[in-house]
Amino acid sequence: MLEQASPFRLGPCTVSIERMSRFVAGLGGLLLIIVVAACSRGGDQDQATSASGSAGAGAGGEGLAQDAGNLPTEVVIAHFPIDSLDGVISRVGVSFDASVSSDGKGSVRIDASGPVTVKLFELGDIDLDNTRIDYSAKLRSEGLQGAAYLEMLVSLPGLGEFFSRGFDTAIRATSEWSSPRTPFFLSKGQDPDNIRLNLIITGRGKVWIDDVKLTRPRRP
Repeated sequence: MLEQASPFRLGPCTVSIERMSRFVAGLGGLLLIIVVAACSRGGDQDQATSASGSAGAGAGGEGLAQDAGNLPTEVVIAHFPIDSLDGVISRVGVSFDASVSSDGKGSVRIDASGPVTVKLFELGDIDLDNTRIDYSAKLRSEGLQGAAYLEMLVSLPGLGEFFSRGFDTAIRATSEWSSPRTPFFLSKGQDPDNIRLNLIITGRGKVWIDDVKLTRPRRP
């Protein structure tokens, strides 16, 4: 015989020992098993709800972290939106096309009759070292027999002129607007006295260029 005792808790259910013993005596052990299973299931549901709430809070925290990380990841050193031919060095086969643009304000069109280096802009001394710099632009082509890619020439005092060419982001044939870029890494003390931004075209065809930028990563 079970002795009388204070109620005890199974999951969220409070069960009297005395009452339980009467059920067992009258109906056998089956009802006890059912009651215990029901209580345990309720406890599992409470735990699952608690875990779900914790997971939701974690996802929200991550979202806030992502929002906080939406600060600009790069600093613009120079920006040429190309709303005209102002500043563009090469002029042979080069024209301003107001009808084709990545931003609705026109672009520079090059009608290449063969391989050509299109000299776009020179920046001079930018007073910068110990960082990566990225030359980027928007490019588009039509009927291009060959490739077109970005070229950056970096002049370092006492060392000479070095280049970075975006072979891996070259455009070919007929293509819609793409966003190629090519990087150059400056060591500490390497302060360029001039940077030239060019476009290399290796065959006949039409190429448009727009939204030319030189940037560096934002420092913490």
